[in-house]
Amino acid sequence: MSQNEQQAAPLARVPTPSTLVGNPYLAPRDGRCLINDLPTELLAQIFVLGANMDDPIDEDEEIDEDSVDSEIEEDEDKDGDEEGDDDDEKPPFEVTVSHVCKLWRDVAINTPTLWSGLDFSEGLPYTKSAVYLGRSKGAPLDISIDVTKDEEDEETNLNDPVPALAELMVCSDELEAILKLIIPHVSHWRSLELMVSEYVLMHSALLQMGACACAPMLEVLQLYHYEDSEEGEETFTPPKFKQQDFVLFHGHAPKLTHVALWGVHLDWAASTFLSGLVELELAYHAKDVRPPFRDFARILRDSPEIETLTLCQSGPVGGPVEWLESVLGPDAMQTGEPSEPEACTTLALPSLKNLVVAFLEPEYSKHLVERLALPSLASLAIDLEEADGTALLQTLTRPSPTTGKSVLGGLQALKIAGVQCEEGTVIADAYAALTNLTALNLNFDFVSTRWYDALIVQWESVASSSKDPLLPKLDSLTTTGLPGKDVRKLIEVRMAMGRPLKQVFMNQDDDLEDEDEEWIKKNVDEFEYFEGSDEENMEIDGIDIDLLEEEEGGHEQDGDEWEDV
Repeated sequence: MSQNEQQAAPLARVPTPSTLVGNPYLAPRDGRCLINDLPTELLAQIFVLGANMDDPIDEDEEIDEDSVDSEIEEDEDKDGDEEGDDDDEKPPFEVTVSHVCKLWRDVAINTPTLWSGLDFSEGLPYTKSAVYLGRSKGAPLDISIDVTKDEEDEETNLNDPVPALAELMVCSDELEAILKLIIPHVSHWRSLELMVSEYVLMHSALLQMGACACAPMLEVLQLYHYEDSEEGEETFTPPKFKQQDFVLFHGHAPKLTHVALWGVHLDWAASTFLSGLVELELAYHAKDVRPPFRDFARILRDSPEIETLTLCQSGPVGGPVEWLESVLGPDAMQTGEPSEPEACTTLALPSLKNLVVAFLEPEYSKHLVERLALPSLASLAIDLEEADGTALLQTLTRPSPTTGKSVLGGLQALKIAGVQCEEGTVIADAYAALTNLTALNLNFDFVSTRWYDALIVQWESVASSSKDPLLPKLDSLTTTGLPGKDVRKLIEVRMAMGRPLKQVFMNQDDDLEDEDEEWIKKNVDEFEYFEGSDEENMEIDGIDIDLLEEEEGGHEQDGDEWEDV
């Protein structure tokens, strides 16, 4: 470099005390902590955002009393292990920030929202949860309780009632301790999820909720009773818990919008608090505890903004005759049925967007769908397993007597998890009605390959013509039980028509050659595998599509199995 170039080159800037003034990346020279200059309200909001982003704790991880409630100085009056004994233990975010300094501790402890989520995963005596409840003050509580039996022990319990009884007693002790903690706080429950394996435990919880005067802030109520039962079971067991002489929260839950009842029935006629719902899920009810049509209709009519309805081995008890009698009363039935009985039992659901019909008799499903006016339905999932669903498909395809339009015509997402139909014309007619469909999910473990044949034959026939194909707007395809070569063929034909598929999802257990997999990934925007029996929620064109799949040989009862269809 010449002398002139050296003179022209800028001098390297050496930091000086004056250039370091105000540098946000360096601590102030006077020892101040800049974050402590933030307003308390802003610091609290940062803590809340951090807690929402925090990874969940391992369910097996325990947090002792000291790790939650100790002051900066060791409290010698409290028992428990010292903090940090286990280097691998990761405390929740709210606990971590409460142990940074005195200011942060004061802010964290006095931010009730940080302590409002409870799952009781630490086990008896629930010291951590008691501390959380105390710190939550009046903040809306989100409560999740799981006192189900360990799956590993169930086979043993079937042959030896002694361990089963011992485990039930343990679960009972756990639930009673939890209820003792949370019932006094019912005034600020926001969501409650309760999962049990034995109905006696659920009944105990129902009794205590029935004794509560009200649940003024409750928005979500999810009650799950997981117990093996025969499909379509006629009578409820144990019979002594069938009748209920109480109503949850004395009928006062004015903010309730989301309800899921799995194997849990209520006094339907008295439960008028089931109104204003946005989502309702009724599942796995014995026939003698299903709601009468009159009460089923009242719940839906009192929920004019309902968007999602799931009926899985449940729904209004009986059939068309019983439904009509439920509405008109036995005296009116004795004088003769009306000329148009369907009109008396038709339910208009103008806001309903998502419907699931699963594990119900085909004839029952057909009659029920005939009585639902669904002008806004965008997503439909059907699973009749191995039952013949031909009549149901025909009902969905033909124009509705109430709206004058086919239910299928307005759908954007359709999942056929189990509908047996060997009539190719019925399947073709159903496809022809789906003019607005963008997402299709087919489970070939429980549906005929005719669903594939009808598409491939028609698509190939119009590939080189100007005719419209079946499913003209389809851009997302999910399959189970369909070989990869056939999935590739569907993609190829859509490409030849100039209407390519953008998203393809395949069950990870299905056959797919490496060459086909590589080709598919290159020719669609998104390709993914999903695991059978797990739920995959994909948002496609603004619609939440439930891509749940069941394990081979049957359908599991999973607490989230039918959500967000």
